[in-house]
Amino acid sequence: MIASEQSNLSALSLTNLAKLHYTAEDIHVPDDVAQELAQTLKESHQDKVHFHKSLLEDLQSEYQKLEKRIEKMYEDYLDGSITESFYNKKREEFRERQEKIQLRLGTLQSADEEYYLSVSYLLKVANKAPGLFRSSEVTVKRQILKLLLQNCQVDDVSLCVAYRSPFDLFAKATSRTEWLACLDNFRTYCSSDEARLTAERVPALMAA
Repeated sequence: MIASEQSNLSALSLTNLAKLHYTAEDIHVPDDVAQELAQTLKESHQDKVHFHKSLLEDLQSEYQKLEKRIEKMYEDYLDGSITESFYNKKREEFRERQEKIQLRLGTLQSADEEYYLSVSYLLKVANKAPGLFRSSEVTVKRQILKLLLQNCQVDDVSLCVAYRSPFDLFAKATSRTEWLACLDNFRTYCSSDEARLTAERVPALMAA
């Protein structure tokens, strides 16, 4: 009977681990193509950046308007033109609106940074994976495979792997034209929470 190792990459034998070197080669994106992909994604993202900038400015302006209203109401309260209960009620209302604005500001300000980090880290993996896999110790090889592969079945005569997103896109591409054709799907993926979580694992892997 043929021995089989499924899914548990941590338990792969050294022999079968060596067989999987091709996975790092399959998702490899050359230097020039990686740079072109990064630049194209950056340029195509500019419309979204401009929209975010405009929205940020609007939210910041609204926040300041509320702050000035609170200051004006306090002066009115001190002058006796409004009651303490009215001042406290409106102040609480305006502060709640400011808190919501701050939450939106925080989300918008982190979104672009996370997007660019995801693009940078994931392209770096696709670009550096073959050399990193060849030169790394067994522990790091396993970490690379865990990052690249969603599922793995290895036996004495065959290898069957399923790549994680977005590396499945790179594995299907064999030319510059095909890599560029992956841009829309890659762009969509890099805006997802999954991309952020995957990209967070890259710096430690590259430093290993």
